[in-house]
Amino acid sequence: MPDEIKKRLRSIDLAAAVVLAVVVVAAVALGVVPLHHFSSLNVVRASELEHKLTEFDGLNKMVEKARTDLKVTQQRLHDAESRLPSEGEMAQFMQQLAHVADTAGLQVDGITPGTVQPAGSYRALPIEIVGSGDFGSCYKFLQGLRQLNRLTRLDDLVVQAVMPGKGGPVTPSSTCTIHVTISTFMAR
Repeated sequence: MPDEIKKRLRSIDLAAAVVLAVVVVAAVALGVVPLHHFSSLNVVRASELEHKLTEFDGLNKMVEKARTDLKVTQQRLHDAESRLPSEGEMAQFMQQLAHVADTAGLQVDGITPGTVQPAGSYRALPIEIVGSGDFGSCYKFLQGLRQLNRLTRLDDLVVQAVMPGKGGPVTPSSTCTIHVTISTFMAR
């Protein structure tokens, strides 16, 4: 009987080994292979996400730069608009024009403001200035206009030499007349 028991034990061992092999193969087939497939898929997705995060970081940097540029532009606009005179400051601006003319040595015959006109988001006040002096004083006057701390636009400029008697030559010290039209801007 011991041979028969040994045979049965071997067949039980063989059956157990087959069952164990089937369980292992089934576990591999049903667990490890799909798990490997999902993990491979997750690795690919993680790589794609990392690439997209890199793109978003680049976009965030671009957005931050655009925000910084916007702030700089808004500050420049604010600074420029702060130089716009109000209607109450126009008398002061006229005094500044007269001071620029005096400093340049220009004899002012008239400073005549026009009527306020719409100019986009602002209002423009044209001002006509007529004067006389030598060419140097006319030049200094134009430089003084340029250095005013106001937003102004040169609309028209006419400089004419006053011909000396008997058709003499025009020199830098010759007298000239200057007719300037500028516009200064005001906030609405």
